[in-house]
Amino acid sequence: MKLPCELVVTHVLPTARGALAKELVGRHGMTQVQVASLFGVTSAAVSQYMKGVRGGNSVIDRSAYRDDFYEEISRIADRVAGGEEVSGALCGLCRYVRSSGLLKALYVLEGYDGELGVCMECPGSVIFGPVRPLSDIDELYRFQTFYRVCFIRNRIGEIFFLRYGLNNLD
Repeated sequence: MKLPCELVVTHVLPTARGALAKELVGRHGMTQVQVASLFGVTSAAVSQYMKGVRGGNSVIDRSAYRDDFYEEISRIADRVAGGEEVSGALCGLCRYVRSSGLLKALYVLEGYDGELGVCMECPGSVIFGPVRPLSDIDELYRFQTFYRVCFIRNRIGEIFFLRYGLNNLD
């Protein structure tokens, strides 16, 4: 069982950062050092993005959403080149991935065949497992406890991300 955030971190973010680096250097004329500064990574990491050593993902490239994904990256590159924060732009990409159907396609391409429910934390996105009615009070309590723990872990992750930035996602 995988959470949507796992798929985003393992498939979407590295691919997005690689494609975004290529767009910013190639189409917008930024240097690798400038892109590294924007991303909060080393220029060597950006060099690896440019060479395709980092940031490629065959799962996204095999999906039917490939062209739409890279068009969205191109739009994000335009906004970042215009001064928008990279972190905000990538959060927007995450929302796009959830709403476009790419996240569900990643589940399928990863071999997951369960019915997808609705994520309690991010309305409009998908999450694991079939949705079913709760049968008793104990099960309801376990369900509520599970989602409280998930909510707290999500908040801790957000605090870590805000404090340490994108450079710790590598």
